[in-house]
Order: sequence, then C-alpha cells, then structure tokens
Amino acid sequence: MIVYILKDGLGNQLFEYSYAKKLAARTGDDIAFCTYLYRLGNFSLGGTRHCSLEHFSLPEDVRVLKGSENLRYFIKFLLRMLAVYKADFFRWFVLGKRMNRSAKYASDCRKGLYVSDGAFVVPPYVESRKRNKFVFGNYEGFDALPENVAELKKELSVSDKPTPENAAMLDRIADTEAVCLHIRRGDYLKDVNSWLKVCDYDYYRRAVEYIKQKIENPVFYVFSNTSDDLEWIKENYRFDADLVYVNLDNPDYEELRLMSACRHFIISNSTFSWWAAVLGDHDDKITVAPEKWSNRENDGSEGMFNDEFTKI
Repeated sequence: MIVYILKDGLGNQLFEYSYAKKLAARTGDDIAFCTYLYRLGNFSLGGTRHCSLEHFSLPEDVRVLKGSENLRYFIKFLLRMLAVYKADFFRWFVLGKRMNRSAKYASDCRKGLYVSDGAFVVPPYVESRKRNKFVFGNYEGFDALPENVAELKKELSVSDKPTPENAAMLDRIADTEAVCLHIRRGDYLKDVNSWLKVCDYDYYRRAVEYIKQKIENPVFYVFSNTSDDLEWIKENYRFDADLVYVNLDNPDYEELRLMSACRHFIISNSTFSWWAAVLGDHDDKITVAPEKWSNRENDGSEGMFNDEFTKI
C-alpha cells in the first residue's frame, strides 16, 4: 500500500494525490492518505490545514485513514523515518533542521520511504519491495501527474452537492465568457513566507488587458483568500473590466469548483489556482501565469508551466 502523509492546503493535497496515483500506476498498490500530521500544529505555509480530499470523487482503491488506523500508520511512518534517516530524523523533526538527502533518495525509496527534497523536484521512479511505501513532501508540476490525466480530472471533481448560492454562481459562470482572476494574498503576506512572490497589481493589470485582447466580452470573477482580502482588492486595484467579486465564504473545495468552472484563467503563483486552471475543461481556454513563481533565483519551477500557459 502507498501511504501518503498529507500536509499543507488543498492545492498541495491535489499534487500529493496526483503523485500517489503516479506511483500506484507503477506499483499496483492501493492508496491511503494519513492526515495525522494536521493534528500536530503548523506543518503548512498558512498554518494548520484540513484534509479536503474526501470531498472529491475518489475511487474505491483510495481512502483517507480514520481514527486509530490513521494514528497507527503515522507511527509506522515515524518509525520508518527513524530507521532510514537515523540522526537526520532528529535533526529534522526535533531540531527543525531539514537535511538534504538527494544523494540518498534512491536508496531511501528502496527502503519504502519516498521523501521529496524540493517542491518542484519529481525524480524518476525507484522500485521498492516494501509492503508499505510511505510518501512525504510535495512533488509539484506537470511531471507529477499520472499518464491518464483525463481519469485524474474525473477523480478530482467535487462530489458534494453545491449549496444554492454556489449553484447559482455556477450557472452565472456558465452563462458568461468567464475568466477566473485569482489574487493570492493571505498567508503569502507573512514574514515567514517572504520567499514567496506576491503577484503585484501590474501583473494582474497586464494579464486582464491580455485577456481582453484575446476574447470578446470577458467577465472576470475575482477570487482571493478571505473577505478582507477581497475588500482590500476592491479598494486598491482598479481594472477596466467587467468584474464579479466572489465572496461566498466557501470551503476550499467549493471555491476550487467555482474557479475551475471558468473558461479562462489568470492565476497567481499558487498551487490552488494552478489546479483550477489545469482542471478547467474548456478546449479554448487561455491561462495566464506569472513569469516568476517565487523570490528565489533558479527555484526549479519550470515544470509548473507547459505550452498552454502564457507567462507575463
């Protein structure tokens, strides 16, 4: 069985799901997601998060662990980490000093422990004969997707019935040349996340003008982290465009369903809006993305883009 230790927000969870499916296609294993790490405090950029995968159309061979079974597999993961990492385990989990083990990645995998050394690093598959294969960390980018992307998109459709307010918004989006305009603020503004690039007004202004040149009568549906963020955007950003501010106090999976229903996308440097664009199913969609994904030089984020993305 592939046991993925989930962490971070929904955008990262979808990459974690995707990479687990990629591994399962090679191994033939069922997949279980362990959520116990969420109970231990801040292991995420934005603070403590919740698992939202259960709100998607997961197949029978994929499950989210519950109760004592969840804890049991988390303990097994820690014991595997201790056995494989040895002193590096204490440096990381006790002292908070992450050790680079890229040179040992293949040997770690053969011992049934797949731990990413960087968000945008998707290394070649390494076979393990271990019954349980534990996976931890972020594998992000198009290389993290399984071969059958159409099947992945079906599984990552929200299974919950939309609320009346969201159903009405979905109808409104369907009746217009809808453009998802995602402006990420919130946790990106914290000092601890200073390495994350906050896309500025000039990027969004140029992206809006680019879309207006490409399609007729676009309607821009503006999404952000919170109601306060949307109010700040209203006060500080001026777009010469038809705007709809989406402020329904939604859970993340419901917000993602609205965003991915749009025809075109202006994304931030966010896995959440990246997935909205990738899950969008309109054949003629335009996706505009920021040219620089973070404030780090040579951050390795090239794999987040393909030929369908227009960088600005």
